[in-house]
Amino acid sequence: MSEPTPRDEGRSAPLRRRRFFKIGYWLLLLTLIGYAASNLWLSSPWGTAMAERKLKERTGMDWAVDSMSWSPWNGFTVKGASMLQPDALREKLDQPLLEVEEIQIQPHWGPLFRGHARPREVTMQRPKVMLSVEMLAAIASQSSPQEVVQVQPKTEPATTPPKPTAKTPSQPSSSPKQPKPTVAKKPKSKETQTTAEQARPPAGLPIRVVVTDARVELVSLAKGIELLDVNGLDLDLPIFGEDAEGLVRIAELKVPGIERLAGIEQKVVWKRPYLEIEPQSIDLGGLKVKGLAQLNLSGMRPFLIDLSMPPQAVDQLPWLERFAADVKAEQASGRLQITGSVTHPMSWRAGMVAQASQVELKELHGNNVIRFDEVSVPAMFQQGRFRWSSVRVIGEDLSVLGNGSVSLHEGVNSVTRLVASPELAVVLKNAMIGAGMVSRRRWWEDLDTPDRQYRDIYVRGSLIDPQVDLSAQHTDVPLWQALASVMHFIRVEMSEEGVELKPLPNQELLNTRYHENH
Repeated sequence: MSEPTPRDEGRSAPLRRRRFFKIGYWLLLLTLIGYAASNLWLSSPWGTAMAERKLKERTGMDWAVDSMSWSPWNGFTVKGASMLQPDALREKLDQPLLEVEEIQIQPHWGPLFRGHARPREVTMQRPKVMLSVEMLAAIASQSSPQEVVQVQPKTEPATTPPKPTAKTPSQPSSSPKQPKPTVAKKPKSKETQTTAEQARPPAGLPIRVVVTDARVELVSLAKGIELLDVNGLDLDLPIFGEDAEGLVRIAELKVPGIERLAGIEQKVVWKRPYLEIEPQSIDLGGLKVKGLAQLNLSGMRPFLIDLSMPPQAVDQLPWLERFAADVKAEQASGRLQITGSVTHPMSWRAGMVAQASQVELKELHGNNVIRFDEVSVPAMFQQGRFRWSSVRVIGEDLSVLGNGSVSLHEGVNSVTRLVASPELAVVLKNAMIGAGMVSRRRWWEDLDTPDRQYRDIYVRGSLIDPQVDLSAQHTDVPLWQALASVMHFIRVEMSEEGVELKPLPNQELLNTRYHENH
């Protein structure tokens, strides 16, 4: 066989190049066709149906997806994704539970090519969240929302809480015990810090969650009122990876009874495995509170919310001006702690205690002043049931004692005993007569001592429509109607004195067809 001549080699080089370019051309063409075909399939009814089915398997809720696409530079994009309300609520609430204009997921491409899908950044554009109290109550008690929406008031509670008993209010018990001061911990040694660092899980691949211009609303379907409206919510949260900082911004926050809040900004810290809001001081309208929050992103996702109010004097609570009242206290303290697992609602627990001494309550209409020597309000939430017991508000002229519980299955069931001096009893009854809540018949009962009168007030019925017995014959009236009557009476009386109370932000709050609250 003859050896190739230089002339033959010169001819074969362009041939190889043409063959190489031809193969590259077809590979590129096939890649482009595959890219276009994959995007066409993702946006097709078959692709979106598959995504909706997968999302339902993961969340247990129905979804709707408009379109999907992907690209090497933007990752995966989902447009028009909506998580629908539970079946039981759709007739009463048209808006989806979650509606997102656009979701963009940028993956870590290296692990993805090796078969391990891990997002690098998740961006959500203009999501809207519509929550209902009925759905949250169902989640907390592991029930169906249908039970919350259609539950009817009970004529008699399943169990009646024991009537509170107390000695004559003129002999108050000793001052409530104040929480023990927190003992400062000694700084950890270098060896302890090294051991703690070694115990932390590995950093892993970082994930960033970015949410822009979100809106969150909380409504009560039964009463047709809006309880929370968060506008312009921006999130930039680090999850996994090395320790990092994030930020939460809220353009506007509306809560009934409180002035509109704007320009809220909060730093969030990722310290593996915790996403947390570090301890800080908060001013809640005249009350100085210390708070922190943690979410462990490993295991069962346990969380902690801890709010404490150190012993302090209270000079004024501006948010009570809407109710024509003012409160002062020589000393007040309290604590609220909420724990549980995000994925297991029946594990959610909360414990609360509020204490105060030498409290002065001033009713601006008539300038009546009621003084209390002791205030103690303990309460707890466990397994979908909120209950309070041994509530004590003890004063010379008026004492309030009570206990009760609230749950989805048992409804509202509470009893509150009012013990008043004869003079204050007349004032309180006249106010309730003016509000149209009671008649001029005998309302109070005589206590063992002739200088004290009492009245037991029961609140019973469903969670949605509790009833309160306020009449002389102990017949029930809707609790919300009674509250509306009181608010209407206070506003009218203050208006006659030339004082216009600030309206509550939500125009439907406490309104009935009989009274206007704005």
